[in-house]
Amino acid sequence: MNSGKSQENNIRREGIMGATISIAGPEEGMYLIIAVSESPVMPVQQNGGKIVMKLSSRSVLATLPFSGYLRLQKHPDIRKIGPVTVNVEKFNQAIEMLTKTVGGNH
Repeated sequence: MNSGKSQENNIRREGIMGATISIAGPEEGMYLIIAVSESPVMPVQQNGGKIVMKLSSRSVLATLPFSGYLRLQKHPDIRKIGPVTVNVEKFNQAIEMLTKTVGGNH
């Protein structure tokens, strides 16, 4: 999720034969996470994430630090994880429409 910050989170990993690999990514982002069979909520929270929206029993939208995203890519209980970009203007319009519909103001 782009919060207007230009900061990046650098992850350093030891590579083959002692080589150091530096991977740069956003400080925090929003991700779609799909679990293999159980809810992904616990792995997300254990990796510094926060659930934004539960989509089903096996899928969520969550915010995570970049390092948490990298760890969850290799987590045995996670089938897929990928970044999500939200068009704020369209999102706000959808929320407004839902609010009117749920509130009965058609």
